[in-house]
Amino acid sequence: MKHVFLFLCAGCMMFAAGCVDFPTSYSVIETDKPRLLDFIYEPAEAAPGDTVHVTALFAGKAVSAADLEWSMSRKIIMNEYGSRTALDTVPLDVIYDDRTFTDSTNCFSFSFIIPPETLKESPAIPDRWTDLLPDYYRSAIPSAVPSSKSAILAFLDEASVLQGTQQPENDAAMAPFIPMVLQLFSAPIYIFCDVKNSHLIRSTYIVRYNRRFATMPELDIPVNNNPSIDSMFLYTVDKGDLALFDPHTDTHSFTRTVLRTDTVNTLTIDRDKSYFIGIYNSCIDSTMSIDAAMGEGSWLTETVYSHWYVHYRDNEKKRVGQSKLMTVEDGVMYDHLVVSKFYPSLDDAITEAVLWVELDDGFLNEMNRPTGSTLGELRLSFSYCK
Repeated sequence: MKHVFLFLCAGCMMFAAGCVDFPTSYSVIETDKPRLLDFIYEPAEAAPGDTVHVTALFAGKAVSAADLEWSMSRKIIMNEYGSRTALDTVPLDVIYDDRTFTDSTNCFSFSFIIPPETLKESPAIPDRWTDLLPDYYRSAIPSAVPSSKSAILAFLDEASVLQGTQQPENDAAMAPFIPMVLQLFSAPIYIFCDVKNSHLIRSTYIVRYNRRFATMPELDIPVNNNPSIDSMFLYTVDKGDLALFDPHTDTHSFTRTVLRTDTVNTLTIDRDKSYFIGIYNSCIDSTMSIDAAMGEGSWLTETVYSHWYVHYRDNEKKRVGQSKLMTVEDGVMYDHLVVSKFYPSLDDAITEAVLWVELDDGFLNEMNRPTGSTLGELRLSFSYCK
């Protein structure tokens, strides 16, 4: 999963006495600060030697290619508390293509190749790879399955290149354990983006062989893909102060309005009603936990999350306290629909806004699972019922 780390000065935390109307929040995109909205990787996972396309989307203060410096780390270690540290960082030379997103964003798009030696040199995979398994699973692996890291990597590379056209050595012994081996032989790399005179961004990408083995239907290997934003809707529910809403089962009267991404959507706000934004995502992947990979469980679907960001007109935002600005909560997934509670501004001074929504996916019990993501944009204008 992608993480954003904020480091605040101690003085910013001294607010215990009295009520404070904070000047901003993380979800608000400020005009004078560059902000990353998303790194979108295509594909969402790749094997050593594969080509990956990156789209970095920024909003807020404009940035140019000259403001960005890229680097990569492929040697990541994890301590006993789950904290990761990069042991190496090398420059990443990029050639930008002409991909664009919207007029409200800065888009930087390029491709890079996963270094072929990534898994071989990754300290995340020990030389005796079976040490990653609990004792009760380790004892179930037959002696015919190689116990050395180099032998497994040689098998994975050979088998994934052959893609079922021939039988590599040890195939009969290895076949039942390939789903488990693929989870253990997954490792992170870091992509760094240093924004000049601003901040350093670190993004994690998981390298593994699953996508190659997925072409062999007899193995039934899970692959993670990016979510999709197929359509967006505004649900206006005839009940105030409603916290959750599932349009499939809710008994309250509501109307559904299609939100378009190619024009400004005009909304009339009635404060006696509740509002929700639904995103239809047709791409939901299934996967398996490490237990299922060892034959002791079933496939399960991933969870898709939504995260919202908003940019206001400066002349409107400066007249409204933070506590009265609009809020869009992280979404709740109902099948293919991710629904977020939308709180309109409490002040009629807010008449326009640009919203961005990042969809990303997750599954807690699969080892080193990649994260897929995508981004959508909405432009809204508001009027208010008296």
